[in-house]
This record gives sequence, C-alpha cells and structure tokens, in this order.
Amino acid sequence: MSSFSYGHAISSEVLLAQFDMLKKQIPVLYSCLLVNMIAVSALFSGAAPVLLYAAVPALFTVLIGRRILHWRRQKPGSQVSATDIRRELDRTIALAWALSMALTVWVVALLQYAHGAEIILLAFFTWTTAVSTASNLAYLPNANKGIMLISAVPFTACIVAYGDVQFGVSLILFATFAFVTVRVLLVHFSEFTEGVSNRTELQEKQKQTEAAHQEVKRIALTDTLTSLPNRRAFYIELERLTQAAKATGKKWAAGVIDLNGFKPINDVFGHRSGDAVLVAVGQRLTETVGDGGMVTRLGGDEFGIIIWKFDDQAELLRLGNDLNQALSYPYEFEFSTAMLSGSCGLAIYPDGGKTPEMLLENADTALYQAKQSKSQSPVIYSPTHCDEVRELAAIEQALRRAVAAEAIELAYQPIIDLRSGQVVAFEALARWTDPQLGTVRPDRFIDIAEQTGLIVELTDQLLRKALATARTWPLEIKLSFNLSAILLVRAGYNLSIISALNTAGFSTRRLHLEITETALMSSFELARKNISELRAAGISIALDDFGTGYASFGYLDEITVDTLKIDRSFVPGPDMPVGKRQILKAIIGLSAGLGIPTILEGIEQHKQLEEAKEAGCDFAQGYLFARPMPAGNIAEYLATYDPDQCRTGKSAA
Repeated sequence: MSSFSYGHAISSEVLLAQFDMLKKQIPVLYSCLLVNMIAVSALFSGAAPVLLYAAVPALFTVLIGRRILHWRRQKPGSQVSATDIRRELDRTIALAWALSMALTVWVVALLQYAHGAEIILLAFFTWTTAVSTASNLAYLPNANKGIMLISAVPFTACIVAYGDVQFGVSLILFATFAFVTVRVLLVHFSEFTEGVSNRTELQEKQKQTEAAHQEVKRIALTDTLTSLPNRRAFYIELERLTQAAKATGKKWAAGVIDLNGFKPINDVFGHRSGDAVLVAVGQRLTETVGDGGMVTRLGGDEFGIIIWKFDDQAELLRLGNDLNQALSYPYEFEFSTAMLSGSCGLAIYPDGGKTPEMLLENADTALYQAKQSKSQSPVIYSPTHCDEVRELAAIEQALRRAVAAEAIELAYQPIIDLRSGQVVAFEALARWTDPQLGTVRPDRFIDIAEQTGLIVELTDQLLRKALATARTWPLEIKLSFNLSAILLVRAGYNLSIISALNTAGFSTRRLHLEITETALMSSFELARKNISELRAAGISIALDDFGTGYASFGYLDEITVDTLKIDRSFVPGPDMPVGKRQILKAIIGLSAGLGIPTILEGIEQHKQLEEAKEAGCDFAQGYLFARPMPAGNIAEYLATYDPDQCRTGKSAA
C-alpha cells in the first residue's frame, strides 16, 4: 500500500509513537486554526462577501470540529493495529494538504478586499497558520513540508504581483523562516525516530535481561532432576502463605513425604533407575495434588507438599492416603520392576504452627509418627505429638545416662531344634528398666539409640556382656545376637565384632548375628560386602523378621544368609487367614529349596508347634519353651530342660 507519510520503511514502534504524539497535537492544531480563522473572518466582516467571511469559515468550523472529535475518540496506539495507524496517518496528511489548499484559496480570495495593514494581517495569518500546522505535524515530516509549500507559494506569488518592495522583503524573511522551520522540524523528527528506536532497543534489552533474570530465578528455584520446585521455592511459598494467612485467616497445610525402600533401588538397579523413580514419584504426587496444592523436592528421597484446598482434616487425610497409594504402585524399568511406599506428615496453619519453621518442625514430628505406624497412614500434627516428642527426649536423656553407666542388661531366650528337641542357641535380648521411666520397650530405646548414634557404644557393651555369658555355655550352644542395620552398613564395624570375639576368646563359629530386612534396604551393596566378610570369618547370619518388609527371595540370590527367621505374625493359630498360612508354607518351602534353614519365633502353644513342624520349619523360639531369662538362670534351665517337651509341648515358661 502506498503511503504519504514515509519515504522509507519505518518500524512499528516509531509508528505507534507517531500516532500517540499526534493524538495529543492534532486537536491543539485544529483549535488554533479555528481561532485564527474566526479572527480573520471578523476582520473582513462587511468588507468581503458573506460567502467569504461567513459561509466558508462556518464550513471549515464544521469540518474542523468533526476532526477534533475524531481524534479525541482515538484509542492509544498500543490498542490499534499498525495497518490501521498507517491508514489514519495517510488520511491525516491528505486532509492536511487539502485543508492547506482550501485555506490558501480562501486567503487569496480575501486579498482583493484587503488594503494596507489588512494585507499584512493576511500574510501573518497565512504564515502563522502554516508554521503552527507544520509544528503540530512535526511527527509527519512529509505533511509539514507539503503544508509549507502549499500555504506559502500561492500567497507569495499574489503578494509579489502587487509589486510592493517592502512586502517583497518581508516575504523573503518569511520564506527564510519557513525554510529554517522545516529544517528544524525534520531534525526534530530524526531525533524523535532515533529516540524511539533507542528506547525500543533499550526496552528489548531490558526484556532480555528480565527474561534472563527470570530464567536464573527459575533455575534457582527448580530441582534439576524432577523439574519440581526445590527446597528454596518451598520455603518461599511457605513464607508467602504465612503472611497472606495472617490477613485472611485461611487454613492451609504443609507436609513432608519420605520414601520407604528407595535406597535398595539405587543399590540393586543403579542410580539411573533411582533417578527415574524420583521423577516418577514427583509426577505421581503432582497429579494427585492437582491444582489444590504444590509439590516440591526437598532433597534425596524427601518431598515437600503444600495444600491450600481442603475443607477439613478428614479431607486432608484422604489426600494423604491418596498420595501414599499413588506411591505404592509398581515402578517399571526396562528389565525389572521396583516397589516402594511413602510416609506422610502434615501440619495445618495455624494450629500446627504459625511460622514456616514451626510448621515444618511439626510436620517432621508427624512424619516421625507416620513412620512409626505400621499402617503407613498419613499423620496430621496435633499437640499430643509434642507429648510424644517430650517423652522421646526424656527417654533419650535417660538412655544416655544408662549407656554411660552400662545399665542396659541382657535376657536370653532359647532357640530349639524341632527335630532333636535340643537347645541349639540363646538369643540375647536387650532389656532396660529406668528408675524414673520404669521398663522401656526395646524397640523404643533401640530406635532412639540408632537415631542418636548411641547404638555403637550400646552394641559394644551388650556384645561384650553377651560373649562373657556365652563362654560359660556348652560348646554346642551358640549365641544369637541382634546387629543394628546401622552397624551392618557401617564401614569397618566388622573388625570391631571380630576384635570383641578375639578379646573374649569366643569362637566365630559360635556367633549367630541376626540382621533385619531394613539392614538390606538401607545400603544393599555395603550390606552384601559386610555380610560376605562376616561369613568368611566364620560368623553365621540370620535374616530376622522375614516377611514383614521389602526383602524378598530375589535378594537372597544376591546375599547369602545362613538362616531365615520368620516373623511371629506368621505363627499358625485358629484365627490365622488361609492365605497367610499358605504364605508361611511357601516361605519354608522356598527356603528349603535354597538350602536355608528357618526359625519360627513366637511359638506359645503346642498346636502352633505341631503346625510349624508340619509346615517343615527347622527351628522354633517362644514362650512355649521359655521366656527370656537372666544370664544367671541359664545353667539351671539347661540342667532341667527336657528335649521331649518339644514333642509333648510341656511348657517351660
């Protein structure tokens, strides 16, 4: 499309700037022009025909008024397309030229009725109108040049025709002024376009800088593996919601999710598969939470969640269960499948904490409760958890004193060979009675010992005591000793065990170490290495509580153990489901196929003993044979124990 307004291509930014400036200037231009016309019309009132001094100005007034209204109604350039702006500017130039021609004709027509000073006034009107119009159209260079020529040339020619020298000199001055004015306006427009271009370039650079800043900010707040928000983003959102909730009083929840069984996936399948699982976990959590919250990766196998859409605690618990359920589905690899689960702790603002720090601390407390629960259900923090934490703190302090005083004692429970009925071993069981706390369950204080690092010193003490006691037993009876999962994967701890055996003068072949499935899960490769070293030294290994965790017979193909100790939950009984009874037989059968003897713990009744024998179990342990006893009672027990009680079921408890 042809254009009056440009002699060369012009950017859309300049086009918008021209339009916005003209939107302000043109109404002023038309208003000045209207005032000048009314003044000239009044000057020639009665001296010139009505058509010239009244009708023509009235026509101009209507036209100019419409143009003023037209420009007043114009939207900002940013809301108009470039094509429409170009079309409007072309129309403005054409109208400016046409109006200049019409005004020039009108002024020339009035010249024949002018005398003396009136001619000077007409000249002044012509030139001021031309200069005013050109100045107000400074942002349309082709327009102001055309207006100067159209307005000045015809009028100048008419004045020259009069032959008046004084007028001629004045016209030369006016012409010079017009030339200078046009030059100034052209320079102004050039500077204007350059300024717009510089501003546009600066804005573009600012946009690029801002985009780069936003990208850096995004990277700083994003976990590179899962593409989820990271720990820093989690804290920022917690702070934002806390501040907002102070004004609105709206409740929301923060939570922490920890994966159970993730470490073995890295060890068995490799870190690449472990990374794939973490990505899948992030996707599952995000899909489950939806637009009602935010999922972040805090680090390792720990994820943070923020929930801002829930009606009550029941709904929040349902969401927590949905999250745990989503994590429990199989994770498919190229050649294998892995399983894991999640534990979820939640805290609701403001009851669960009024600051991000308190919310997270209490969510962690709830997470601890969730991990302790065998149901694996999500836990919402409540003040009762504080009581639990205080109780744990009291146990920890008392435990530190007890370890320092070597006050933790051992009780011993026999393990019976179901074929011969003979006692083949005693399991050493930690027991603790505190003067203030009373009797503390082993699972509680052992767990605290593991968390605080006291487990190393405590195990050293108990192993030393157990070895000293076991040295007094008949040589055919072994010592079964529980080894913490933390110590099994502790570098160099094998040497501590062997050193304790050498110091006590106790044969490695008489020591039976019991490890839990958790030990295998915590660091599979290191557990396998240490087990191999212990077995090479002559120490036998039993896998304790088999059937309750994540270990499977697939792991037994990777790690060789000497005995499987089946959890007491599989002890046969009248209320035992048929399916579980079949699982017991399957475990015993598969163990026999692998050449691994089995021990069933928790036998309390003769009927349970008979069913264990029928299932093919090799060894048994439980109250039917004896309750855990102090070291000083073992000699009497062995002296009075009748192997036939294994056959008759006569209780020795």
